[in-house]
Amino acid sequence: MASTKSTPTILDNNVTLVAGAGIDGNVSEIWNLSTGYGGILYLKNTNGAIGPTIAAQSAVWCSPDNSNWYILPDSSGSWSLGNSVVSSITIPIPIEYKYIKVVSGGNTDQDTTFRAEGTEITSLTATAPGAITWSYTVIDVVTELPIADVDIWITTDIAGTNVIASGRSNQSGVAIFYLDAGVVYVWLQKSGYNFTNPDMEVVS
Repeated sequence: MASTKSTPTILDNNVTLVAGAGIDGNVSEIWNLSTGYGGILYLKNTNGAIGPTIAAQSAVWCSPDNSNWYILPDSSGSWSLGNSVVSSITIPIPIEYKYIKVVSGGNTDQDTTFRAEGTEITSLTATAPGAITWSYTVIDVVTELPIADVDIWITTDIAGTNVIASGRSNQSGVAIFYLDAGVVYVWLQKSGYNFTNPDMEVVS
């Protein structure tokens, strides 16, 4: 299944999370996904030259009707501490969620800068599976152990706009895909992990 994504929608354009404003000090614009097929949300938090004493927090909220709101599972947590630290994460938004917003704040003593943007999957096109059976293994760089239940999606471009395959790693950290030969970009997401996305790979 191939997909087409929209140009990025900006929810928070480098807004300031004011120190001491509370964990709900900033509420983003609402992202309307009601006519699409889900998407990918990109979040980034930048500490100042002096980092906050308590880190900023963020949580993604979803709604079926733009009225009743619920926290998206595995989408909330604290950003990194430290002077001038930049933290980022990508969160896949499933097709069943129609409206999305991001609530951020909770940092103390020092302000931070927050950005949220998303690309919506606007169309899906059925494609034949690739000719090559290709496996991808997710390994923890610290423990060198495999990581299970990682959401994985593969694109043909570094911007992540053309998704050609998706899956989840098994207990051995392995996911199997059926792809054509060429360069692909692998994207990873799991709560509690900060992966470097994308990972460029050659299928042969």
